[in-house]
Amino acid sequence: MLKSKTSRLLCTSLLSSTLLIGMLPPAPSYAAVPSVSVQKYMMVDQFGYLPNGDKVAVLVDPQEGFNSADSYTPGSVFEVRRVSDDAVVFTGAPTVWNKGATEPFSGDRGWWFDFSSVTAEGDYYIYDVQGNSKSHNFRIAADVYQDVLKAAIKTFYYQRIGTPHLAEHAGAAFADGPAFVGPHQDTQARNVFDRNNPATEKDLSGGWMDAGDYNKYVTFTAQPVNELLSAYEREPGAFSDDYNIPESGNGIPDILDEVKWELDWLKKMQESDGGVLLKVGVPSSGGIGEFANPPSAITRYRYYLPKASASTVVTSLNFAHAALVYEKFPTLRSYADDLRERAIQAWDWYHANPKTANADNGEIEAGDADMSLESQEQIATVAAAYLFALTGDAKYNTYFVNNYKQTWAMSDGYWGMYYGEQADAVMFYTTLPNADPTVKAHILERRDVQDFDERFNDNDDLYRSYVPGWAYHWGSLQVRARLGATAYDFVQYDVNPSKRDNFDKRAQNTLHYFHGVNPFGFVYLTNMEEYGAENSISQIYHSWFADGSQWDLAPAGFVPGGPSMQYSGTASPPLGQPRQKMYKDWNGIAWDWPRTVDASWEITENGIYYQAAYVKLLAKFVSAPPLPTEPPAVPVGESANATGTTSIVFKWNKTQGAAAYDIEIDGVVQDNGPSLSYTHEGLGHGTTHTYRVKARNTLGESEWSAPATATTEVPPPPPETPSDVLATATGSFTTLLSWDAMEGATSYEAEADGVVKSVGNQTSVLYKGLASSSTHSYRVRAINSGGASEWSDPTTVTTPEAPPTSEIDLSHNGTNGYTFGQTWDQVKRYQTFVADSYPTLTGVEVKLRRGGLPGDVTVELYETIDNKPTGNPLASATIAANSISDDGTIVRAPLKYSGLKYDTKYAIVLGQAAGGAGGIYEWLTEIDVNGNLNFGKYTGSEWADESHIGYGWLKLSVAQGGQTEPNEPNDPDPQDPQEHQVPAAPVGVQATAVGASTVHVSWEAVQHAVAYEIEVDGSIDYQLTNIPVFVHDGLAAGSTHVYRIRALNGAGAGEWSAPVAAVTGEEAPQEASPIIDVSHQGTYGFMFGETRDQENRYQTFTANANQQMTHIEVNVRKFNNPSSLTVSLYATKNNKPIGKALATVNVKASEVSEDYAIVSIPLAYAGLESGATYAIVLGQSQTSDFAGYEWLTSEVSGALKFGKYSGGSWIDESAIGDGWLKVYVE
Repeated sequence: MLKSKTSRLLCTSLLSSTLLIGMLPPAPSYAAVPSVSVQKYMMVDQFGYLPNGDKVAVLVDPQEGFNSADSYTPGSVFEVRRVSDDAVVFTGAPTVWNKGATEPFSGDRGWWFDFSSVTAEGDYYIYDVQGNSKSHNFRIAADVYQDVLKAAIKTFYYQRIGTPHLAEHAGAAFADGPAFVGPHQDTQARNVFDRNNPATEKDLSGGWMDAGDYNKYVTFTAQPVNELLSAYEREPGAFSDDYNIPESGNGIPDILDEVKWELDWLKKMQESDGGVLLKVGVPSSGGIGEFANPPSAITRYRYYLPKASASTVVTSLNFAHAALVYEKFPTLRSYADDLRERAIQAWDWYHANPKTANADNGEIEAGDADMSLESQEQIATVAAAYLFALTGDAKYNTYFVNNYKQTWAMSDGYWGMYYGEQADAVMFYTTLPNADPTVKAHILERRDVQDFDERFNDNDDLYRSYVPGWAYHWGSLQVRARLGATAYDFVQYDVNPSKRDNFDKRAQNTLHYFHGVNPFGFVYLTNMEEYGAENSISQIYHSWFADGSQWDLAPAGFVPGGPSMQYSGTASPPLGQPRQKMYKDWNGIAWDWPRTVDASWEITENGIYYQAAYVKLLAKFVSAPPLPTEPPAVPVGESANATGTTSIVFKWNKTQGAAAYDIEIDGVVQDNGPSLSYTHEGLGHGTTHTYRVKARNTLGESEWSAPATATTEVPPPPPETPSDVLATATGSFTTLLSWDAMEGATSYEAEADGVVKSVGNQTSVLYKGLASSSTHSYRVRAINSGGASEWSDPTTVTTPEAPPTSEIDLSHNGTNGYTFGQTWDQVKRYQTFVADSYPTLTGVEVKLRRGGLPGDVTVELYETIDNKPTGNPLASATIAANSISDDGTIVRAPLKYSGLKYDTKYAIVLGQAAGGAGGIYEWLTEIDVNGNLNFGKYTGSEWADESHIGYGWLKLSVAQGGQTEPNEPNDPDPQDPQEHQVPAAPVGVQATAVGASTVHVSWEAVQHAVAYEIEVDGSIDYQLTNIPVFVHDGLAAGSTHVYRIRALNGAGAGEWSAPVAAVTGEEAPQEASPIIDVSHQGTYGFMFGETRDQENRYQTFTANANQQMTHIEVNVRKFNNPSSLTVSLYATKNNKPIGKALATVNVKASEVSEDYAIVSIPLAYAGLESGATYAIVLGQSQTSDFAGYEWLTSEVSGALKFGKYSGGSWIDESAIGDGWLKVYVE
């Protein structure tokens, strides 16, 4: 198949070459098109093109990836045709791309069809004459992207928190009440470190949800706030006041209304001293309340993180930039003045208080809101640029001049690809009339030079929008948009006239990539059909627009994260595809590890920063509409409709050239601004009202429209009294009340034992938590807008007597387990349960397994607060260690307690009793047993929720009264003398040297022993075995070693044996190699340098007879813009680094490639000990979750160890291979 494709490609190329030199016949003015289908591999911008813009269709023949079996070879004659009448307006031929090469990042090859000479405005499509196929329709017009821009900006409205999304703005499908304004939510948010203290409550409502989750991060606002403001500043006239958000028609462009929504939240986050809180959201552990859909139904409690240097300096930047923009509006001048003072106050607080890069340790979900100290200084520098423009104070100019070289834009060749807000601010400084001339010249000179991958080159990318291979990471579409926007600097600031046209072309084609010129032919914005896109994506990962929900298909205009090499799920695509094809239009959340894992959030989750990057790029190609040349026409499409018994909505269509509208309501005229609707409220029932509208602009006004009339609804009569009311006992503790649905009823109220509650439109209610053998009385009435019916006659029911005992069953078929009984971190484990109507706990069963020889298991019952154990134990018991095997064992504890409260959450806590001889336990765990329960650990200082890892196997026996139970088979038998008897000391201990590096130790088995500990050379780091043999290897030749043994069981440890010694043999002399080689041919690597998890990576090696290390080589690559690479030598214990580094050097990041390459490092050390194990440890001087390194990894030697430093400890990960390493010695 590949050979035939190649032949067709070359044939078409020859035809194209012939046609392009002038042998095309004249195009007819009109040609009828027979039935024709859309060719999905004919890629165009589905919205269209600017009249004088670059217009090239990409014709694709897939070679690699999920669609490699598809094939398309275009004909030699292509036409551009008008949609309205199929008239041919241009004829040409495709040209083969890059001599028929396959583009590596997409796995595709193809052709280009250039029709840039078509400039007349209108609707068109491209037609393949020989193939009888067509492209999607598109439009050529000066305002082709105007409405697309509106849709993209309106997505921020759907991200708002704390405001109702009314149907008139959000559409009926997405209408919802305000979210997170309930008890203990954003209006009453508390400090996450003092959750039970009402004095910490703050009103932190408002703002945007950050992405597909509902949390709000101050540090994450730097890009969206400033890039939206920068987009507005470039062409204010491109942004109108008619996006149909609540503020539309107030005389302020809606993009600024939307940014103001976020600014108003940031003002609430700022404290009186100028410092700014870091984050608002749900806690990572111990959350109260439920997640639900829609957002208004969520009841989870919300908390905040205290103020920090990072959040404060970002807010200073946001407020300073916004003040400059908003002060131009008379109605917002006082608002801008307030922003100015707040910006200065935040700036002062940042410089007067300690700075930290570790203020967020994950106490609140989900992203890490920290910023490196370097990034904070960069933000402070660009904030100074805006503060200087805002205040004229020379101190801000001095700060900028002294620090601007350290900004991302000035220190990285990719300028604005990652930190657009910094790049925009640096260029903004060059526009100031009082800017330092030397600094201005230097910035413009660097802007001209630092243009990495911004130039348009024909052979870079089949899809005409090249980004470097390493940029296909989480959120790749964000950096693609920024690369296009930053290329436009050469147009916007005319940096270098010789580059202007080329870089303009680059920016345009980046936009076309988003609009359909990509391997999928997707418009990378959700559900844009009504805006002209015929193949837009439909889904994003979002908690509101969730998979399988009624909101599954997101509103129009959302930008997803995009293709990512970092995808860790199992769906293909994205998995196993060329980089540009690592995408899928889905929002799946399946998690059946390792068989089915969607992890769609890694690909399709939206983000306010992704959206702002796209808006900034798109806005560069949207101009202010032309000034009107005549008064507007009379509005049409007017309608008036009652929306209930007291209101009417009057609407009309937008009128071309209209700036605003006047409306007449029952003869009274009022200004309606640019809004296209009016809601008339407070009306009487059954009253009739008449409306008219006229349009106006600067040149005059239209005539009045035809009148529209509507009559408010008349309330119906109240419904009849509910019939067939029936109360049934459904158990000893529950009753069911039911009744017939009544005609005209919209809701019902039910009275139970004199207490009334609304039950919505359901026709039954289940009452729980009742007493056994208790009698209850019920009534029901029906309600509608006309009133309430009479109450039904009362009905009574008595619950039957309950069985004396019952069971709360949280057992499962899990196969994983999580440890407890350690001296740190996992000291204890807890599992919560909710008490039913039985008040007495009589016993507990758990499924455990033992490792080593631990002490007895302690079992405790606790009350809970925030879903975690609290206070002192309510009851306790123990389980004997010898009743638990090395495999999963169901064991019982006689845990007894009277006083369980119905529907109250308690916790069972497992630990290890003091006196254990050494060992730990695992509690059998399974995923998603019960979403309302919690599983976690006690670290030695705090309770930590770990419900995401599953739930512990648990059964609880409960009873009506104070029943007791006999001993169960697994309970300790007090008559068993072995239960409390330690084993004897081992005898017959022998130690025998085997060769130059190994000693075998053996002894006679001890009665009643379940394990043995071996003391080696007096170390208290005892070795453990359950057989009477121990092999000590890896020893130096001619070395002496001493051993003692003791036996263990559930009662404790016996006496030590007498010591024995052995001397290893002498090793035959060998010439030591000058290179200790751990190199390999690996193709993948593992990260290090992260703020969390993979802070460092280590690789062990064994020293030979050479004692001097002169240097080493490692094979690594860098991502983004990391800090310096740190390289250290450590001694090891148990094959992990220990103590302080023996030697350390730093390597500049500039010396490390973005592709895997061998780096020589002058790490020197004198004093290597032959046969000893050492570790090379790699890290970066300043950890980051965004920039770091990878160490090339592959299997080399099972004897060597590869691992990471994470969470305060070294962790062996040898199963993933060895890090590429060469150690040079002499």
